[in-house]
Amino acid sequence: MKNCEIAFYISSHGFGHLTRSLALIEHILKTTDLNLYICTGKAQNEFAKIYLDEFLPRLTFSDYKVDVGIVNKKNSLAVDVEKTNEVVYAMLQSYKTQSVIEAEKLKEMGTKLIISDVSAFACLVAEKCDVELVEIGNFTWTDQYISVKADEKIVETFKEIYSKCNNFIAYDLSLPFVGAKDGTVFYSDYLISRPIYDIRVEEIRTKYNELYKAKTGKECGGFLYLSLGKSAELPQVSIKNFSGVVFYTEGLEFNECAYPEILFVRLPNEIKDSQSFVAAADLVIAKAGWSTSAEGVVAHSKTLLIEREGVDDDMNTINTLKSRRLASSLTTDEVINLDYKMLLDRANADIDVSKLNEIKNDTKKVCEKLLSYM
Repeated sequence: MKNCEIAFYISSHGFGHLTRSLALIEHILKTTDLNLYICTGKAQNEFAKIYLDEFLPRLTFSDYKVDVGIVNKKNSLAVDVEKTNEVVYAMLQSYKTQSVIEAEKLKEMGTKLIISDVSAFACLVAEKCDVELVEIGNFTWTDQYISVKADEKIVETFKEIYSKCNNFIAYDLSLPFVGAKDGTVFYSDYLISRPIYDIRVEEIRTKYNELYKAKTGKECGGFLYLSLGKSAELPQVSIKNFSGVVFYTEGLEFNECAYPEILFVRLPNEIKDSQSFVAAADLVIAKAGWSTSAEGVVAHSKTLLIEREGVDDDMNTINTLKSRRLASSLTTDEVINLDYKMLLDRANADIDVSKLNEIKNDTKKVCEKLLSYM
């Protein structure tokens, strides 16, 4: 097993934790000669290998479901608390044996620093191998399990595990980081995104405008981006007052035959630059995961985030961005029965484009901060 100076433990709940971690990993690989170890879920690692293909000789991967997160009810964005409790208890049992295995790996690889995107699992690994740990994210799972009213025993267990970590970096739009010891959290104003290149954005708009003309014989009336992330799904969505291109991701369905003036483009799970399609859109509608929200803001896209009452992470992101006039919001029903003109008018009224255009990508700053712990 080759040496890996830095180990990343990335939450395997959805793909948002992975995409923002890939922004950091890509920057570190481009600006240093370090080798990295990545431990996350199998599906997440498969995507990471595609995204980081040019750096594979410097990477080691391990498949492990680092987090089960929160379970949603079928065809809904509502939380299934009973099922969440069940899978979390099973995960905590798995942590006991797997943390020993991971600690031995890190010793063998000569790891000097562990970076974890919100996973409590990394706290147990770091404790067993005595390697410096930095937890980075916009919440702890303690925050999340409190907000969805998970079992108190789960909440207390996560508090105890997170108390083992001495270094937390909180991204902008963060929750309180319940479970972190006093004085261990660096609250930042950092927003990060995978790189967005103007030439790629223009390429997307040109390509799909031409495809739209070929289909309809008309000029494209706009570009809409729709995403629920990869851990949610909704019933079939209807659209009115729109003639243009819809970019959409997993978990969404349409009766495409009913919309002759819409070109539907399903983005594959393995697409390397969904952030470029976000930047190419005239309107972005997305579940309010931190990574998608940050990519929308960093891309200077007019973004409407889906409200999920009772999920503090999402609602905190929405309310903070709305208060700054950097995004707006909509309900789940407004997604299912989508009126493009009404929602675009809302975005135009609620979002201050001049403020939005001032937002920068802080990936370099975050990486400099992380590497300072080595």
